[in-house]
Amino acid sequence: MKRIFAATSLSVALLTCALLARQPQGAGAAPSPGSGAGTLENLAWIVGAWEGNGLGGDVEEYWSPAAGKSMMGTFRILNDDHTSLYEFLLIEEEPSKTMLRFKHFDPGYEPWEEKALSFKLMEVAFGKAVFEAEDKAQNPGRMTYSLTTDGKLSVVVSTFDKQGEQHEFGVKYTRRKQRPTGN
Repeated sequence: MKRIFAATSLSVALLTCALLARQPQGAGAAPSPGSGAGTLENLAWIVGAWEGNGLGGDVEEYWSPAAGKSMMGTFRILNDDHTSLYEFLLIEEEPSKTMLRFKHFDPGYEPWEEKALSFKLMEVAFGKAVFEAEDKAQNPGRMTYSLTTDGKLSVVVSTFDKQGEQHEFGVKYTRRKQRPTGN
């Protein structure tokens, strides 16, 4: 359970960074909260490479441009020059909603979950996107991506304990300027 929580937290943080970086300036009006009517166009600001520190290591997240009504993302945590966790993420535009789905993997491509974690886009505006689990028993229950005033991507993961109390953790990313060489 701790492993899933850590991995989910990291994925949320990385996705947040990616989402915030890609939003075009001057984008049109955002869909109303809870409408699920957000489109990939509203999430264009997340595209690119993001990096930061958090969740016990160095973190990286990458988002592809939208194509075929989807965006692909990857995430990893590096500890002492070794990858400790991978996430493979997908944002898909469906007829009545936009969904974020992802799974965690250990090195060796060993999955943590049998079924992908799923979140519906509930709110989107320039520099902010809120995804909520449709299954209220799923943890985390919410992932919030936002762009800070200094251009960093903030990803906040919200979990809920058995008493219904909310707990949050997050990661802040900066846009990678240059791809490193080597390893």
